Amino acid sequence: MTAAIAFHHYPDFDVVHREFIRVVCAADLMAHLAELKELEPGLVASLKEEGKIPVELSHAEVEEIFHGLMAEISESQAYLSI
Repeated sequence: MTAAIAFHHYPDFDVVHREFIRVVCAADLMAHLAELKELEPGLVASLKEEGKIPVELSHAEVEEIFHGLMAEISESQAYLSI
């Protein structure tokens, strides 16, 4: 867990825990995308080109995860009345 937190901005740095670090890095990316509330056209393609999507996900998969995350956030906000 410590390696995943320490290296989540450098997903290829620690070879021993690489897969776990890449998952945390992807979760961090989704958290930052969620702050935008909507995906801008071309953003996912740009992130893929820059190598900022640390796991092998297609453009459609990233968008699907994003929309699912936004739905869960919305449901949680409604439940918590925030």
